Amino acid sequence: MKKIIVVLTFLMAIMFAMTGCQVDYYSAVSIKGRQDTSYAVTSNGGSAVKYGNYVYFINGSRGYEDDNGTANKFGSVVKGGLYRAELINANGGDDESKGYKDFIPAVNDETGLALASTEKLNYKLEKEHVVNNQLLVPKTIGTSGYSDGGIYIFDNYVYYATPANSKDKSGAIMDDYTLFLRTKLDGSYTEEIYTSQTPTASKPYGFYKYNGRMYLVVMENNTKYNNYINVIDIATKKVKTVATNVDSVIFPTNPVYYNGMANDSVYDYIYIRYSANNYPDYEDDKVNRTGYVLACMRPDGKDIVNFAEGNTALELVAVRDNLVFYKDLYLTETVLVARDRESLFNDGVGFNERVYSTSSLTSAVEVYPFVEGAGNINTNAISMLVVTSESTSSGSSTTTTQNLTYFSSANTQGKNIGSGTTISIQNHDNTGFYYTVNDGTVTSLRHYNLALGDHPSKTISSSVGTSGFKADKIGSYVVYVGTLEDKFDNYTFFANIYAGESYEDASTFVGTRVSGDVRSSIKEIVIDEDSFDKVKTSYEVGDSISVKNLKIVLKYYEAENEEDAIEDKIVDVNSAWISGFDSSATADSQELTISYTDGQDSFATTYVVSIH
Repeated sequence: MKKIIVVLTFLMAIMFAMTGCQVDYYSAVSIKGRQDTSYAVTSNGGSAVKYGNYVYFINGSRGYEDDNGTANKFGSVVKGGLYRAELINANGGDDESKGYKDFIPAVNDETGLALASTEKLNYKLEKEHVVNNQLLVPKTIGTSGYSDGGIYIFDNYVYYATPANSKDKSGAIMDDYTLFLRTKLDGSYTEEIYTSQTPTASKPYGFYKYNGRMYLVVMENNTKYNNYINVIDIATKKVKTVATNVDSVIFPTNPVYYNGMANDSVYDYIYIRYSANNYPDYEDDKVNRTGYVLACMRPDGKDIVNFAEGNTALELVAVRDNLVFYKDLYLTETVLVARDRESLFNDGVGFNERVYSTSSLTSAVEVYPFVEGAGNINTNAISMLVVTSESTSSGSSTTTTQNLTYFSSANTQGKNIGSGTTISIQNHDNTGFYYTVNDGTVTSLRHYNLALGDHPSKTISSSVGTSGFKADKIGSYVVYVGTLEDKFDNYTFFANIYAGESYEDASTFVGTRVSGDVRSSIKEIVIDEDSFDKVKTSYEVGDSISVKNLKIVLKYYEAENEEDAIEDKIVDVNSAWISGFDSSATADSQELTISYTDGQDSFATTYVVSIH
């Protein structure tokens, strides 16, 4: 028996060496409170998803690298992991007017929050309400290169991507590959679905429920097929390549999901652009085909149908607001076309309109069309945001500036909204749209309110961090990654855009901080004047510094209530805290700095000595 065990162990070691070594393990996670699956899911595919009275959100961003295979181990991730917070409802009401059940959150009159919270003291000893949250997936969510992915919730599972942390045959961590998983919403079970076949973090992907089955659809790349699309049946783990030599792809996400909904919207297809000579239906005439073909297919990889072809300007733009948007050529001009699902499959039926024709469409850095307001779809309701880039030269240097222009039926020539080093359109809703502007130093998140006339832009945050995801919308909240307590980057905040004049005052930190990211309650340090007359301040050339009798006072923030106050403390100064002392030459006045560190914060005060 011992010999058999030794042989089996040896064989298993060989197998792991040949196939790579899995270094992650998925234990159960304790979650209190059951998810009611009778509610609808909204905002799938982003950084935050609402499901009834819970909001599932990514807790900021820690980055995606994992060189030694330990930074992204299941159970060790806090920042970048998946959490959930509970929405409150004072009246206990639900909205079923749209054909599905949706939880209506209410704002607590005392806290001003629609999220359940607990009153605590912050580092300034002020009372504030901290959002209650629970960790569901202690794993880095997302990839470094695809901003349209995120978390997807269907029924009892959350589906997501993460950098792989298994090892290849040489023992290197495969964090440039992508691992796809799902976790039950009660935290009891996590399952691997698929690991990408190619090492790139920018691969597009989407999760879909179609005809009662769950699918993962991923675009990969290799030398044989160039860009190709794999469909993974999540129940069976069967992988099928359904399209090869693909030029580009859009994986749309339905803004609403509920169990039993029909698969009859524009969101229930994957949209593909082919070079015309690569479209599979043209096998007999590849040589003579030029330009591009736009096609769509079902999430199971079947029913591939083309809906536009014939010129080099054809380009997929977006699937949004129940419309498919793409660029096309009309005579000699590039135009933006908007089509509904019916028009894709029935010529002459449904909505199929050229809504904009402007030179900026040709060279735009980003085009973001959307239906303005909440009315019926028509040409006049469709607006468009366009980011363009221009370069100016001065001597040997070149400066590049990006500009954001807003087009609408009322202003088809476009209205300039702003300029910056880089601009990125984030999201939109019935009130307006959201975009980020980098001025070369910092990035701000702004809201353009369509109802405010000449001065519609307001800053939501002036310290937006780096994340793989764009700002999201959950009801009245804008979800973004920003700086916590002016010090800790890339944490998740919810900003209530209806909470008054100042958006920045309405931003609430909703996540959980890494254990080391804690501010000191010390406001400042000062010299202890009562003992300073005994401190040596006059030195001879060549003397060493003396800190005998030198003390500082740690002065804490003033608390709102006396019982929460921290008394000032007097501490002896260590010589290692002193900088600026130089007794190599005479000096009538030499300023010395005392530096004191408490946790993540540093403080300084000065005093003067003389050298004779």
